[in-house]
Amino acid sequence: MARRSNKSVAEILNTSISSEAAKAHVPSCLLFRNDVVDDDIMLEEKVSLATEGYTDKFCALVLKDRSRLSKEGSLTICDYIIAMKREINPRRSYKQNTIQFLSELSRAVGIEKKFIDMARDDVLCYLDKCRKPEDEDPLHKWIGSYNSKLVVLLRFFKWLHYPNVDDPRRRSELSALERKPDCIMGIKRLKRKEISCYKPSDLWTQEDDLVFLKWVTNKRDRCYHTMARDLSARPHEILNLKIKDVCHFVLPPRDPQLYFLGWPLLFPLLPLAYLYLHNLP
Repeated sequence: MARRSNKSVAEILNTSISSEAAKAHVPSCLLFRNDVVDDDIMLEEKVSLATEGYTDKFCALVLKDRSRLSKEGSLTICDYIIAMKREINPRRSYKQNTIQFLSELSRAVGIEKKFIDMARDDVLCYLDKCRKPEDEDPLHKWIGSYNSKLVVLLRFFKWLHYPNVDDPRRRSELSALERKPDCIMGIKRLKRKEISCYKPSDLWTQEDDLVFLKWVTNKRDRCYHTMARDLSARPHEILNLKIKDVCHFVLPPRDPQLYFLGWPLLFPLLPLAYLYLHNLP
């Protein structure tokens, strides 16, 4: 005889318990307690769906922290993350930033207040916390944080007011046409006065690279540093590389050469990458 799964057993038990309770006229207080338990189970499932793929528990802890988010607010964020995964499949870093920024907004306004009830002043008060005085931040780096949070909030509130529209571009068109939602109307991204917030002195020189490679003995760290310098790629782009992305060719009369996605790797990355790849288990 085939053994039932735990899920099917739970469904049968819930069905039988609810039918027996109806026959026995269970008091309303007990029914309310069952509803609370069901809500907790549903929240747990949605948190798992919204945070799947993360190696750490930061996002899950934020969604379950009742000092940062109410239960309803946590459910709203989970629904948004799940819907966004179906629409555009965002990066994990973007989902984590979304959860973090929305929890900060809820805590700044008051966790008792629902996202749907938030006003324009609530959003502006949260964004204004990014501002820093001129003497503390002369390069206006805070503008980058301000704009990053604003982009996340604009997308979220458009989805919140148009949840039945699957296309993000269509939601933006409806929002501009109907001038909704009111809480984000008229809030624009800020322009930074400087072309870049980095100075030439912030960049490493070749002498700095040589000092680093001299004293760092870990082959992986040495390989990563030279790849970052040679490829000029973002950290997550390098960390997501596979061994098959780096190819080794010997083309006489030329010397052995490593290629990354068709591009030759320059010295000193060539010997370091070759040494690291050939010492992998």
